[in-house]
Amino acid sequence: MRPDATREQLIEALRVSGINLSLAAALQSKALALALRNTAIALEKQRKKSPPIDHKRLAAGDID
Repeated sequence: MRPDATREQLIEALRVSGINLSLAAALQSKALALALRNTAIALEKQRKKSPPIDHKRLAAGDID
């Protein structure tokens, strides 16, 4: 597995995917390991794309 997904990212991907296995058990399967890695990378990209929430602006009702 390439080192571009951290353990924390893989745990998050495992949680989001709803797989009822431990991370170690899931990583033993090549298919699951690849799927978790891809999910972790996709989640990180999605997290980086979304702009930070401006709570003051939302509280003021300025939604444009």
